[in-house]
Amino acid sequence: MKKLIGVILSVLLVTSVCVVASSAVTANAYGQAVIHISDFSGATYQRNQTTQRQLAGSNIERDDRTFNVGDLVNITVSYQSSSQKNISGFLGHIFINQTTNSVSSSKAFAEYTANSNEVMRLTDAFCSRVFDESGQRIYEDNQYIIGHDSEGLFGSVPDTVSETGIDGKTNDPSIDKISYNKICYNNSGIDISKNTAVVTFTVEITNPGETYLYTVLEDVTETSDNLDSVAEMVNVTTSLKKVGNVNDKNVKVVNDFAYEVVSGKVSITNYCGNSDKVVIPSKIAGKTVTTLSDESFSYGEFSEITVPESISYIGTSAFEECSNLKKVNYKGSQSQWNKIEKESGNTSLTNAKLYCSKVDTLTLNETDITMNVGDTETLTATLSPKDTTVTYTWSTSDSKVATVNTNGTITAKSGGNAVITVKSSNNLTATCNVTVISSDIAVISVKLNKTALTIKKGNSEKLTATITPSDATDKTVTWTSNNTSVATVSGGTVKALKKGTATITAKTSNGKTATCNVTVVEEIDESAPQIIVESKTTNPSSKVDIAVSLKNNPGIVGMTLGVRFDESVLKLVDVKDSELLGTNSHKPEYETPYTLSWSNDTATTNFNANGTIAVLTFEVDKNAAEGEYPITISYDYDNMDIYNKDLDSVNFETVNGIVTVADYICGDVNNDGKVNNMDRVYLTRYLAKWNQFQNINLKAADVNLDGKVNNMDKVILTRHLAKWNDYAEIPYTK
Repeated sequence: MKKLIGVILSVLLVTSVCVVASSAVTANAYGQAVIHISDFSGATYQRNQTTQRQLAGSNIERDDRTFNVGDLVNITVSYQSSSQKNISGFLGHIFINQTTNSVSSSKAFAEYTANSNEVMRLTDAFCSRVFDESGQRIYEDNQYIIGHDSEGLFGSVPDTVSETGIDGKTNDPSIDKISYNKICYNNSGIDISKNTAVVTFTVEITNPGETYLYTVLEDVTETSDNLDSVAEMVNVTTSLKKVGNVNDKNVKVVNDFAYEVVSGKVSITNYCGNSDKVVIPSKIAGKTVTTLSDESFSYGEFSEITVPESISYIGTSAFEECSNLKKVNYKGSQSQWNKIEKESGNTSLTNAKLYCSKVDTLTLNETDITMNVGDTETLTATLSPKDTTVTYTWSTSDSKVATVNTNGTITAKSGGNAVITVKSSNNLTATCNVTVISSDIAVISVKLNKTALTIKKGNSEKLTATITPSDATDKTVTWTSNNTSVATVSGGTVKALKKGTATITAKTSNGKTATCNVTVVEEIDESAPQIIVESKTTNPSSKVDIAVSLKNNPGIVGMTLGVRFDESVLKLVDVKDSELLGTNSHKPEYETPYTLSWSNDTATTNFNANGTIAVLTFEVDKNAAEGEYPITISYDYDNMDIYNKDLDSVNFETVNGIVTVADYICGDVNNDGKVNNMDRVYLTRYLAKWNQFQNINLKAADVNLDGKVNNMDKVILTRHLAKWNDYAEIPYTK
């Protein structure tokens, strides 16, 4: 029966770790009470009226505190030794004294504690718990388990709370009310030099006034049974903490958290545990925790606390004097933490190191969009974690291309690119790249009908610019010359002014360009000695023979000529000498500049022959672009590159040649890859304006390269097909 009573008592104690209204007496007065914590080191008292024992005193750990009537206060007494002490049992005491007299060590406690005007009443007591050096509760082989507290220390003897006089006069009501004991015992023993034993008493403030608390350690039992030496070596500390108020009708306790439910939300009113790392739940009893009430965690000994994302309000002094608090783990983001309403008296919380689980991010529903001029599209900004109080500012990098309003709606204005930026009031940004396509068709490229042009001084020649695509909206072309003293250009017509070179440029309104290199030469006297380089039209991947010939030769015995050409298009693969000028010593390497050289230094007569002196064979690159590629001849008169038997320098005029690369075969009017009588028939019917023959290849039909297709081309093509000697080669340019 005694064991059963102990179990029942133990169960009752578990349900009231934090005392709430359902288990407390309603206050019968209003006002405040002041609690003073003191010690009684060195005092003696008479136990069983026979033996005087010395009491180990407490260290004053906290200043005096003021509480309201009705407050429920935990008085915690901690025991630890400075040297190894294997404790098997002790009796913890709290003595309450309302007198202001000094306590004398020579008097018994009973003389200073007797007072019928009670200021506080014991409502509960916790058996000792043990914490290791890191502040964690110890669990090991059920060694510290008692009936009502699975985290307790002493369990072999039923737990009791007694109200007995310290002098053995148990029949004195004035003494019985004010002396509270906690008996603890365990056969195995606990080393309290490495661990800390804790006893907690809960009292209710019942009346205004001042109360002096004295804490002592009595009957410390070491396994060696050296009682007095143990008592002297044990360090005792005390603390106070408000854990509720009897008038808090809705306060309940779950897992060390006293709480009440207001409007469907949970407000934590007090933390009653002793953990070093406190984790505040986001929900209690299925309801969201939103508030940490005034003084709810004040004077806490914990070093780390985890705050859920659901908290929106932290009351006055909720974390007052939490001097050990170093780390705050917040389950939300920095911006959410900043929005929590925090009242004064929480510097312990705000000074601790904050670690946020979430990172604030701002994103847009689109990061790259393409729009047509005149289109609109609305962007949506998303903030994570969600915050409906945040506002947004929108901007564009180029309002000529795209604008954006305050709602994130983009309007495409003109072709181009722009970056739309949204910035939140909590200083986050996100961007979207916008490409606007103009309804106009832009010019992709421009090409000239000639990339090189040789014009005699005083003459003019028309250049033609071809725009791609052909249906481009703006086909405007601007013509310029980089050397207007040599050649000018207007509307594509080039006018040669004096001997020299110039570059003619055609430029479209959107900046596409094409160029033609113009060489202006003096008018050649047909009777003057001439070196002539042949011009021909060919196709990519073809071979072309270019003849170098003399005209009006006055007589020479030696000649050295430099031949230059565009090696990116034309590759010199063979040179055939006609032996017209005797002995040659042409350069063996086929590269530009290439050297043609003849010398007959022992000749007594000049070589006066005219005609072909050499034939140069070129391969045209398969990727050669359409255009004109000059082949030029040069020599140095002053250096006697050309001389006669009398060793006089001889002057020749030079007529340079052009290899024209075309994407067609000259004379292939019907584009079948051959030149035959079918092409002559097509050309004849084209000129006769037959409807079904109007789609001939006009470039191929212009066999004399005069820029026109007419009966002259038909005659030349007919004679070419009839194998007339003078028309063996087309295009025919004689």
